[in-house]
Amino acid sequence: YQLIVSSMQPAGAGNLMHQFEELKKKLDAEGLFDQGIKKLLPKQPKHIGIITSESTAAFQDVLTTIQRRAPISQVSLIPAMVQGDTAPRTLIAALQNALHYNNLNPKNAFDAIIICRGGGSIEDLWAFNNESLAREIYDYPLPIISGVGHEIDFTITDFVSDLRAPTPTAAAELVTEYYFQLSDRLNEWEANLSHLIQLSLSEKSQKILFASKNLKSPLTMLKEQSQSLDNIEIRLSGM
Repeated sequence: YQLIVSSMQPAGAGNLMHQFEELKKKLDAEGLFDQGIKKLLPKQPKHIGIITSESTAAFQDVLTTIQRRAPISQVSLIPAMVQGDTAPRTLIAALQNALHYNNLNPKNAFDAIIICRGGGSIEDLWAFNNESLAREIYDYPLPIISGVGHEIDFTITDFVSDLRAPTPTAAAELVTEYYFQLSDRLNEWEANLSHLIQLSLSEKSQKILFASKNLKSPLTMLKEQSQSLDNIEIRLSGM
């Protein structure tokens, strides 16, 4: 038999991993993953856009986490397919829709975007290894958090986004971290203030109790005054 090494190609997941590594090297060489150009997340995001499929558990996890940690933040779903051949186009369209919304609604604009979906095989997550999507994210004016897959999953979207979260829930935690820390501080201040008020009330109560023990009733004071007058009268009569 004849073995032609140059014509051999890895099959299935092996071939996808090879494509992933080649695209990763290409985009990295172009500077798309440069940490120095990453945009910072807003400390207090008022309107957070979630790009994912409405039917995914990831969306519910993100929504629940944001509502719990930052209930004052507005959350909007920007629907897109997260699996399949047409998914990259819908993800790019979702990003563009968010910018179009911002142009029409500057007072309620998105100030952070989360792209997310749950875990899966490399085939399931392949939409997030798309070169056109990567370039769209690189040029995007808003900060983007990638929350694709589980801790062990890595995609091109993770590398080109401004911040990578290991899970969709972790992405929601990152975008609400300031609010969560602020809530913790407020709870701590509330507990300290309550303790100080209770301590002050206790001290005041002790002072009132001590003072009350040294107070004489009006009747006792009248009796003492009467006795004093009687004594003066006796002394005067004996003169």
